[in-house]
Amino acid sequence: MTAEIKAMIAGLCFGLWPLFMNQSGLTGKISSAVFAFLVFAIVAPFAFADGMSKIVEANWIMAIAAGIFGAIGILSFNGMLAQTRPQDVGAMFIIMILVQTAVPAVHQMIMNGVTPSKAVGILLALVAAVLLSR
Repeated sequence: MTAEIKAMIAGLCFGLWPLFMNQSGLTGKISSAVFAFLVFAIVAPFAFADGMSKIVEANWIMAIAAGIFGAIGILSFNGMLAQTRPQDVGAMFIIMILVQTAVPAVHQMIMNGVTPSKAVGILLALVAAVLLSR
């Protein structure tokens, strides 16, 4: 399976799971725990099938940082889902995606330099987030 197909499947699934979770009736912290447990239960067999040799070679500082930011993100995101009416989830989701998109764009600008189009893109993403939150 190509990377592009995997990206499309990820986008579809990352777009769908929050809509289902919003309808679960769980609180933000409980839904985060349920989500994490189910993801682990489903992903673990695939990880173990790949073998565990890469664990020794891993950059654990980066893996731990990723886990911490991921946990904070899931708690915040599921907290938002739990307190948002179903008809308002789309707007909140768009705000999250705009901020999420800005992070790698800023990273790319730090790594490769700022271009006018990227600077305008970041500015427009911020404007869109403000307009969508009203």
